[in-house]
Amino acid sequence: MNTMQRVVRNGSVLILLFFISSTGFGQVIPDHQVRTVIDDIQNPLQRLLTLEPKIYQYNTSQWKDIRLPGGNHYGFMPEHVEKVFPDLVNYQNHSYSAGKNMFRTAKIKTVDSESLIPILVASIKEQQEELAKLRKEIELLRKDGLSANF
Repeated sequence: MNTMQRVVRNGSVLILLFFISSTGFGQVIPDHQVRTVIDDIQNPLQRLLTLEPKIYQYNTSQWKDIRLPGGNHYGFMPEHVEKVFPDLVNYQNHSYSAGKNMFRTAKIKTVDSESLIPILVASIKEQQEELAKLRKEIELLRKDGLSANF
């Protein structure tokens, strides 16, 4: 085995040892120590139903310098989301040239769509509870209707 092969082989072992030590001995912090003020999402279905899903395109011709993505995008208008879920609206900064050695920053509102997932799940659960209640009512009505006929 020549010197180069030993270096590559020894280097591979070092990388493997580093990977094992950095991933195998990391500290796991329990959720209850990391997250505080844990509460249920209030009126998720009612609030979610106020949102209006849209297909939109960015105005790339007017705002060429900030390089907005082209094509169709699916989502919500931040102004509408902000009324119902203000915590889900943030600003994204885009720097662009405003002349020689001059730069400006455009702030564009964005919606944290990923954070809508727990709200969707809470809404589905709320609907499932309502469906279960309606099924019980239907079952009771059927039983009452059958016993009244006899």
